[in-house]
Amino acid sequence: MNQRYVKAAQQENSSASLEVNAAKLTVLATALTTLADAVATFAALLALEEAASAESSAPQQTESIQKQLTAMQKQLDFLTSEAAKRR
Repeated sequence: MNQRYVKAAQQENSSASLEVNAAKLTVLATALTTLADAVATFAALLALEEAASAESSAPQQTESIQKQLTAMQKQLDFLTSEAAKRR
C-alpha cells in the first residue's frame, strides 16, 4: 500500500516536472521568436535606408555618366575629323 502512494507521488512529481519543463520551453520559444522578429525588423530598416540612399545618389550618378558621355562624344568628334583630314 505504501508503495502505491510512493509511485503515485512520483508520477505526480514527474507530471508536474514535465509541465514546468514544457512551460520553460514555451517561454524560450517565445523569446527566440521575439528576437527573430527584432532581427527581421532591423533588416527591413537597413534595406529601407539602403533604398533611400541609392535613390538620393542616382541623380549624381546620372550627372557623372552624362559628363563622361559628353567627353567621349567630343573625343569621337575629334577623331572623326582627324580621320577625315588624312583621307
